Amino acid sequence: MPHSRPQPVIQVLVLGVGNTLMADDGAGVAAVRDLAQEAGWPEGVRFMDIGTLGPRALPYLEGVRGLVVVDAVAGGNAPGTVVRVDGHALARQDRAGSAHDMGVADLLSQAAAVGWSPRRVVVIGVEPSRVALEGEQLSPEVRSRLGELKRMVREEIRTMLRIGSPRTAS
Repeated sequence: MPHSRPQPVIQVLVLGVGNTLMADDGAGVAAVRDLAQEAGWPEGVRFMDIGTLGPRALPYLEGVRGLVVVDAVAGGNAPGTVVRVDGHALARQDRAGSAHDMGVADLLSQAAAVGWSPRRVVVIGVEPSRVALEGEQLSPEVRSRLGELKRMVREEIRTMLRIGSPRTAS
């Protein structure tokens, strides 16, 4: 009788969110695509280009201990400003501000409903300059900050791996 191989534990899932046809809205996807190509990531780190964060993202959260969402974040800052937001705090805020089919708050709410809530959730974002159907070209302000965006994602991954992102007992 064949033995089923256990699924590897996903310590950290990094989701690139955004519509690459909408100029700066694709910044998160661009950053995650670049990061996924870098060598040396531990086995427990996964990268995924999820596009416009929709309900199809939910199943990917099963068993995930730490979640990093990389996206364009319109917060009223200067274009190109890179920000870090605690995802669980974001989940408690108003959900009306998402430019996507479903916001991070909605995704986390649905994950909690089925028992798939990651222990740690962080959004790393960049303030867009343009979000319009202009193609895949990022604005100069956002393009110049992709290095900083990726640096912050790398740092967050290292932090999550170091602390282990253990699940809490129910």
